Amino acid sequence: MQKALTQMNVQLANVISDVVGETGQKILRAIVAGERDGQVLGAMKNVRIHASVDEIAKSLQGHWRVEHLFALKQALAAFDFIGTQLAECDQEIEAQLKRLEVHEGDPAKGAPRPRHSICVPNCSRCAAWT
Repeated sequence: MQKALTQMNVQLANVISDVVGETGQKILRAIVAGERDGQVLGAMKNVRIHASVDEIAKSLQGHWRVEHLFALKQALAAFDFIGTQLAECDQEIEAQLKRLEVHEGDPAKGAPRPRHSICVPNCSRCAAWT
């Protein structure tokens, strides 16, 4: 995304530290949707952004060439796809962690303690449970 912005001579990163943050994403998505008015784009800023609407508008003056806008659109699509993939991975990790919660608490008195922290009954790695 930053490469496409640089090629368009759009200096958004000079006034917004993170173009993948809330404000940056709103502005980039509006640009891809066809908005070119710097004042309108600058008004999309979050209250935590210290730059003024005018400063943001000035940083958005650039060359709106079709090929660079296409590259920006493609970069946003890739960003969204990776975000979806990460969310799916997070869900799968949570599901796997729930499956690992086979036992609760410590083993019964007199039972040998596991050798590693994530041991479950009948663990193939830990002879203490076998």
